[in-house]
Amino acid sequence: MAEYKLTQNESVIRNSDKACIPADMANRDYNGDAMRPGYLQWLAAGGVPDPYMPKPVPTLDSVTTGKTAAQILGA
Repeated sequence: MAEYKLTQNESVIRNSDKACIPADMANRDYNGDAMRPGYLQWLAAGGVPDPYMPKPVPTLDSVTTGKTAAQILGA
């Protein structure tokens, strides 16, 4: 697991504390400073973020279960 994870938009998630860091050069967590490196400095040092993984959309699968949607839902 990398230190950061990409999101659907331009922000990143810092995995250590799940902070959402927007792509804003004024944000020290994104740009970094002399006291603490930020996301861009981590990238420049060779860091590779975890890819964005969309959450799976649950579906009613009547083919593999052999049941109708009404049966699956208990209707």
